[in-house]
Order: sequence, then C-alpha cells, then structure tokens
Amino acid sequence: MTAMVWHESVNIKYIDEEAALRLSPVRRDYINRFRRSGDRRRAIAASLALDRLLVKHLGLYEREVVIRRDGNGKPFLPDYPEWHFNISHSGQWGVAAISRSHVVGIDVQQLSSFDREVAQFFMSPREISDIEVLPPGERNFRFTCRWAQCEAYLKMKGSGVATLRRGTPVIIPAAVSIILPPLDGSHLLAIASEALAPA
Repeated sequence: MTAMVWHESVNIKYIDEEAALRLSPVRRDYINRFRRSGDRRRAIAASLALDRLLVKHLGLYEREVVIRRDGNGKPFLPDYPEWHFNISHSGQWGVAAISRSHVVGIDVQQLSSFDREVAQFFMSPREISDIEVLPPGERNFRFTCRWAQCEAYLKMKGSGVATLRRGTPVIIPAAVSIILPPLDGSHLLAIASEALAPA
C-alpha cells in the first residue's frame, strides 16, 4: 500500500516568539530550552507546521492533543496511535509530516558544502568517490540531499543520528519510500515513510 503522507512548511521570517502562545504548555517548555532566539523561532515554526496538519486531518489544534516521546525521544500521539508524525527545522524553515497508519520521518537541511569527514558517517566509500568528482554545486547538492534522506530515514526509525558510526553507510531499505518535495533553492526536504507491519 502506498503511504499517504502530508507535509507542511513554515518560514521563520513570519514567526515571532509570541507565536508560541498558540502551542501547548508542554511544547512551549520544550521550545524554551533552546538558548538562541533563531533556534526557538525554528522550533516554533515546526510546531506550527504540525499544528496545521493536525487541524487539517484530525480537526484538532496542537494545544488540544497530548504529545509524548518514546524511549528514543521520538514524539507520538498516545490518543491517536494510528497517526504518526515528525518535525524538523533548519535555516529558514520549520517542517512537519503526518501519516495515518504509516511510520514517518522528515528532515530539512540547509544546502551545505561537501564534507568528506561527515560523509563517512552515512555514505559508502563508492558514494563518496562518485560525489567528489562532481562540479562543486552538484557535489554540495548531492551531499545535502543524501544527508536529508538519511536523517529522515533515521528519524522514521526513531534512532536518530546518534546511532551513526564512521565507515558504516546508512542503507535505506527498498520498502522505505523517500520523497523529495521542492522547498526552495537553499534548503532540501526529505520525507521517509514505511507501512506498519500488520498486527
């Protein structure tokens, strides 16, 4: 079955910190842990993107739902176990994805320069060699794109980047769908989803 995944994006240029008042106290407490204003605004933008999805698909505002975290820190909706969501923020964007009956992970990455040291944590030696011979613009795009795909996949699994090991490439199984919806010229978006196994 093809996963139905919906996503929303919110640009932080439209966000001030008072926008957090629209969110639940739990979410506001989480956002207030960020020391830098830019990080708080990005987290608010991602939460508001999630809010839009919850309104559109569940008819509820974020402040009306309970959001908890599992043992790996991945958020979930205990009162709506058939719904899965994930959020991310970077640069000018906060993003969220939601899916019914499919596990989902989302990642937004600001376009960055190729970094061989970082690439060794999620790419194979062959991938690195193939990217290194590309012109700089394409090299940076491919590097950032692969990084966003890997992060979305790891977030979908609930494991996160802490599990990465140098020299161990991230293999994304064929059963996982990765979509790359357009965002803007300096940020890349990746969404990973996988159908839940039948109970």
